[in-house]
Amino acid sequence: MSVNRYDRVPIGAKFTEDGYLEDSPVLTRTGVFVYRDGNGKERRELRRPEDVFKADSLATYRNKPITKGHPGKVNAGNLKAHQIGTVTSEGRQDGDNVVSDIVIHDPRVIKQDGWKELSVGYAVDLIEEPGEYNGERYDARQTNIRVNHIAVVPIGRAGNGRLNLDAADAATPIDDEDLPVMEKVRLDSGLEYDAAPEVANAYRKTRQDLDDANTKLSEEKARADCCRSRQERGRGQR
Repeated sequence: MSVNRYDRVPIGAKFTEDGYLEDSPVLTRTGVFVYRDGNGKERRELRRPEDVFKADSLATYRNKPITKGHPGKVNAGNLKAHQIGTVTSEGRQDGDNVVSDIVIHDPRVIKQDGWKELSVGYAVDLIEEPGEYNGERYDARQTNIRVNHIAVVPIGRAGNGRLNLDAADAATPIDDEDLPVMEKVRLDSGLEYDAAPEVANAYRKTRQDLDDANTKLSEEKARADCCRSRQERGRGQR
């Protein structure tokens, strides 16, 4: 099964004379990651070193866009609307972490909004094989990790991915209690992203309304087909 995942980490950087923000931050790590679906059900997924540091996977970081938050899957058609920077190198191993070089061309999200962590948006293939890793239980393993984009976010999942800002450049800190509680939303395409509860609830209601409408339409069509069949049988008997 191929799905999409978003793992967040904080940022560290310096501003260039042109006002860009350059850094070589940690982007993600190995280990067990906890996800929740739209109903709040917990799911634990393992990212093994041999999958995280696989050369094919590390190569997918290079030239990927950096966005403000997760806009969903980023491609050539919607890139212009979302991109605020670029990952300029392939990923590379640093202990249990993946680091890469980045440049943020529009750092207003850091200066004005105080967001200073990073979240990797990526697709994976899931192997439904529960087990234990370093004493932590997991439900499935992530393999074939392909990076789609890197998002700047208020707080990160991986816990060690953030911009390396000097004290003089650091944005106003955000208290954990002020951060929104995010819910995981999965689209029909398989893409997943973190959404505010009100957005997730509105999406689920829209999906339920659509499902109800499709069910009603199917029932009406079935009744119409039944009536048409009876009419055709009646005409055939005359």
